[in-house]
Amino acid sequence: MRYIIQLFLIILICISAYSQNGKLISGPLQGHITATTAKLSLIVSKTKTVTVSLLNKGVITKNIVLNTDTLKAIGKLFPIVVEFDNLIPGTTYEIALQLDKKSIDKKFKLQTLKQLPVADFSFLTGSCALQLPAVLKPFTRMGSDRIFKYMLTVPADFMIWLGDYTYYIKRKIGRDDFASAAGMWNRQIKTRKKKHINKFLIEFPQYAIWDDHDYGAYDGDENFVLKDTSLFMYKNLWANPSYGLPEVKGIFTSFRKYDAEFFLLDDRFYRTEPNIKNCTMLGQKQLNWLFESLKKSEATFKFIVLGTQFLNPYAQDECYNQFPGEKKEIYDFLEKNSIRGVVFITGDAHYSDLQKEERKNTYPLYDFTCSPLSTFLNPPNPMEKTNTARVLGTLTCHRNFGRISVTGSLGKRVCSIELYDDSARLLWKHNIPEEELK
Repeated sequence: MRYIIQLFLIILICISAYSQNGKLISGPLQGHITATTAKLSLIVSKTKTVTVSLLNKGVITKNIVLNTDTLKAIGKLFPIVVEFDNLIPGTTYEIALQLDKKSIDKKFKLQTLKQLPVADFSFLTGSCALQLPAVLKPFTRMGSDRIFKYMLTVPADFMIWLGDYTYYIKRKIGRDDFASAAGMWNRQIKTRKKKHINKFLIEFPQYAIWDDHDYGAYDGDENFVLKDTSLFMYKNLWANPSYGLPEVKGIFTSFRKYDAEFFLLDDRFYRTEPNIKNCTMLGQKQLNWLFESLKKSEATFKFIVLGTQFLNPYAQDECYNQFPGEKKEIYDFLEKNSIRGVVFITGDAHYSDLQKEERKNTYPLYDFTCSPLSTFLNPPNPMEKTNTARVLGTLTCHRNFGRISVTGSLGKRVCSIELYDDSARLLWKHNIPEEELK
């Protein structure tokens, strides 16, 4: 009888643990991490109280308790963003969750930055992660989340999503996902529930911009009627450092990792129709913010992250050439103000390459386009194939992801750009010494 009771108790404990894990829909996703702060996001269901704790060597050092009665539910789910401060630099913390005072059995790790002027680091990047029903997985790699399993085998400190993290579906029958807040939210949750995506998201910090497919309608711009809804969801799904400015809406933000600074741009919220008088991709207020931020930056490498290709002079699909006035304004600003160390990181093209544009009397500009993670391939048109600015051997028409490393001693830093296929096999590598960008 004693053994039956013990077995019954074990079953009860397992059922309880499974029930709690079932309440955790997604996360905890790590967002912006510094030497002393950490931002996290998670999504829970059917939960009254949520406790997020940070443990250092097994001892709880930080604790945040939330009652979901004070939170806004979206589709019966509660998206939660929390931020910790006064953390210890260069420390590995354990993240512990309690839902309704019962512990989630899985533990998660969080690493704060070292408090140093320079340190070696690396990050993954990519765009265009279309997901299709699992029934199609045996027949095609398109629309599969398998690539994220292999991405975890490549060492990195964080991830930057270059847009189209998910795809709002346009339907021939029924309402398009982007036609309603409910449709958009349901698509986001379906993506977050993907096994390999969710596992990837909780492994290390995630930063994200959007492009048209996770912003709203195909080729969406400032006229998308649910753009404020999209912005609200974005703020609740990710844990970026900030979102726009108090007086300027949007997802643009910046952050620093040691001697590198990242400028994440919003290419949709203020985008007008292309090729019209005074057309804009970023909007003047965002552009002013970028210019002022670049002037103040003392970073060795200044990564400008954008959902649309910047340099490509031959693209027939969406690209910065459709906004010639604004593109020239950026060129002129960089040259006039002697802004050093700029590297563009872009997505959307459904192929990858590295372009290098020589400029008179100053250093060359690089544009690393990384796409797609899992959607269909779109080989460059005949004109694009003749692009002499493309670094030889970098044109890649496979599903892929990128890894960028910043290494070396102060004054001799090197930015290394690598591209991997969807099985994590290295395809090519290109080094950019900081001296080249002065």
